[in-house]
Amino acid sequence: MAGFLKNILGNKNDKFLGVDIGSSSIKVVQLSMQKGVVTLDTFGEIALGPYGGKEIGHSVKLDPPQLTEALNDLMKESQADARVAGLSIPLKSSLVFNMKMPEVDEKQLDEMVRLEARRYIPVPISEVSLDWSVIPGDEHNEDEFADMDENDEERNFINVLVVAIHKDTLSKYKEVADSANLELQFLEIETFSTIRSVIDHDKDAVVVLDIGASVTKLYIVEYGVIQKSHIIGVGSQNMIKALETKRRLSTVQKDLNLEQGNALSDAMEKSQTTPVDLDRILNETKKVVLDYQKEHRKNIDLAILTGGGSVLAGILPYVETALQTEIELAHPFAKTRTPAFLENTLRDAGPEFSVAIGLALRGLSG
Repeated sequence: MAGFLKNILGNKNDKFLGVDIGSSSIKVVQLSMQKGVVTLDTFGEIALGPYGGKEIGHSVKLDPPQLTEALNDLMKESQADARVAGLSIPLKSSLVFNMKMPEVDEKQLDEMVRLEARRYIPVPISEVSLDWSVIPGDEHNEDEFADMDENDEERNFINVLVVAIHKDTLSKYKEVADSANLELQFLEIETFSTIRSVIDHDKDAVVVLDIGASVTKLYIVEYGVIQKSHIIGVGSQNMIKALETKRRLSTVQKDLNLEQGNALSDAMEKSQTTPVDLDRILNETKKVVLDYQKEHRKNIDLAILTGGGSVLAGILPYVETALQTEIELAHPFAKTRTPAFLENTLRDAGPEFSVAIGLALRGLSG
């Protein structure tokens, strides 16, 4: 297997760097193992906009040399000195899907998965790196099969999680790591890094809503295992732009004091420009969750918010009201030992560093 779903074999690291390359910034977290305790050494973030001629906070597409320059600047600023690292791959640059397969031995299953996966992958299979993992059965809900006959064929099938990443994408991130003089131990899709840092494995079905700058990722996770993933093409940048537009129009209205200016501003106020994109995110979330609950005949009573967009003022109560479920803000730094004086800072910053922390946690585990 290619290693996206399983830890790399080898000795454990005493010090490890998690590198999350997003669309608007790079974040790093360095963790070390001190007397058997996972300890935060340093962390930091750098905006990518200026490296591509855009403002801070804006999404930008950069080539490997530009990303390397930004990463080197960040490591210098944060004083990160670990040379062994793991890098995240955006979910939008990969393909993650579930397949139901016959329960056979691993070698035969590998051949069958690779053959069947061709139907899901829109490019030649030779152009992607493929990985898969069997999704464990839900031992906590055996009553799902209570109405089935013991010989029911469903019992002879298993669910398989398949991950496909284009080889060009892998080459790009490997080039960045090499150019930054980092020993790349693994590449991992951000989904798995996030889940590792924000969810405990004893949790029943949970929704993770990761609001990034350009897109929002939705995951449904049970007992630490991803069951479903979904991408929504709206992120915090859309909401911020809408808010800026609304404020500019309001300023024009006050400066000119024109009747039509008043009417325009009133219309903007009534349409609640700022939450429109958030409403789209939440409407899609409700649909995905409802479909999952119907299919699996179980309720999802907790949603965890993470990503930079989750720290926008006023978003938590709005999401809680819309989804009608318990809401938690991710606190990934809680899985590390940190200085007491940084407690509030790390709690506030935590949702933005979920991926980087998840990478570093995996690196330390060996």
